[in-house]
Amino acid sequence: MQLKSCSQMVKKSLQKKSSKVVLFSFLFFIHPTIGQAEIAVIVNPGSSVSQLTQEQIKEIFLGSTTTLGSDTAMLFDQDSSSAIRESFYQKVTGKSARSVMATWSKLVFTGKGKEPKALNSDKAIIEAVKGSKGGIGYVEAKSVDASVKTVHTIP
Repeated sequence: MQLKSCSQMVKKSLQKKSSKVVLFSFLFFIHPTIGQAEIAVIVNPGSSVSQLTQEQIKEIFLGSTTTLGSDTAMLFDQDSSSAIRESFYQKVTGKSARSVMATWSKLVFTGKGKEPKALNSDKAIIEAVKGSKGGIGYVEAKSVDASVKTVHTIP
């Protein structure tokens, strides 16, 4: 009799833990803002631009606008394996990264644009933006240092 009640208690305990795991998984993976870092849009420190709206960033990263202040925009993108790339494009353009890259392929093919240069880390993007007149890119906000200028933050 005691063995049976002990077994039932263990079973109930596991069910409670299992439901907590399911709830946490739902919140973490399904809810769009949980577990995502803030994204900082950064520019070269010498840029005349001090702030950009989300719409302006969208136009730049979709190739509609080719200038950044008085300079030609030089776009730096996260590598396709980066966790924040998809989040950036969804939040800024409302499109998937794959869809945005298809847009860039068309622009490049028709000679109307040069796609963003993909780099494999926040550090590499910061260095590229810092060293390029007209440089613009995006990184996790916690990665930004004083060598670049943050013009917009995306929660």
